[in-house]
Amino acid sequence: MSIRQILFLSIIGLMAITVSAITFSTYQTNEKVLIEHAHRIMDTVSSEAIERSKAFLRPAELAARLTQRLADHEVVSSSNVEAMERYFFEQLSLYPQFSGIYFAQPDGSFVYVMRDESRGPEGYRSKIIRQIDGRRQVELTWRDPRFRPTARKRDDGDAFDPRERPWYRKAVEKGRQVWTEPYIFFTSKKPGITISSP
Repeated sequence: MSIRQILFLSIIGLMAITVSAITFSTYQTNEKVLIEHAHRIMDTVSSEAIERSKAFLRPAELAARLTQRLADHEVVSSSNVEAMERYFFEQLSLYPQFSGIYFAQPDGSFVYVMRDESRGPEGYRSKIIRQIDGRRQVELTWRDPRFRPTARKRDDGDAFDPRERPWYRKAVEKGRQVWTEPYIFFTSKKPGITISSP
């Protein structure tokens, strides 16, 4: 080979090595920058999701705390089931993200107001379990958006016991306000989470 050919091939080889090195370096740098950018985006999205979840769940915490305080000071009392039922209805009217609000006692008594459109749009249903002379009495009442009753039903065969539910057990066990793990709601058969206070 002549010197001219050797020089030509050397320059071509040098150019190929240089282009390969630059391409590899650019690829590595771009990959690193893209990965860092993806991490920043994921951090931002997860932070925003957490903040939105907190903002969404905060009213439930405040409502549970308020209900607990009102019950402690007997402003809302289990002895006045109708007033408690009305109070729960008003809370549901204020907070569209709530599916229901309830109050359970150690004897199995229970007051529950939930959204229920089975008897009309924007309706509600109350479930009240009373313990009267050692006998369990269950009454269901369907209401319209203005809290007027549209139907009533006795269902003393209802097997629901609030003391067996995850929200009751966890609050009693921890002795403080708690969130449950996601679970299937007894009445609606839909998934959800619950906050409860002992």
